[in-house]
Amino acid sequence: MKIFHGTENANIARPTVLTLGVFDGLHLGHQRIMQTVVERAKAVGAVPTAITFDPHPRAVLHPESAPPLLQTLDQRLANFEVLGIEQAIVIPFDREFASLPAEEFMADIIRDRLHAAKLLGQRFCVRQGRGGNIELLRKMSGELGFKADEVGELGFAATGSAHREFVNSLARAE
Repeated sequence: MKIFHGTENANIARPTVLTLGVFDGLHLGHQRIMQTVVERAKAVGAVPTAITFDPHPRAVLHPESAPPLLQTLDQRLANFEVLGIEQAIVIPFDREFASLPAEEFMADIIRDRLHAAKLLGQRFCVRQGRGGNIELLRKMSGELGFKADEVGELGFAATGSAHREFVNSLARAE
């Protein structure tokens, strides 16, 4: 798997089918997203790509409530590769990046730099003020020439917010 730090590298393979998130712990829901990215990328002749952030966005925006991490960045990236992701892009998360509006992020990074054919995920809430929800992403992606879609959630208790509650309980136990 190729790893890039930032989105400016000319060696990033395009077009992409991608997902984005922190993906700490890679629970079953994350695994399903990655598997779907790989399947859909193969179907359209694109490169399965994962964008992740370092440090965790909450560590920058709300350090007092930042969750303890289950994995190092290197461990997360190794798990991406095991799941079939061919390239990972690590975006340094800082306040300047956090202030980028969802519309600019979608047009500049997802469309122009990464040539996304598809953007996949679960419970999208991205960008400044978490304004990039799935409805906005679907609308914008249609206007920008690619497709944004949600991967269906699994019905297991260890995914999503239940997963985060488990992580928080580990921190309280320390």
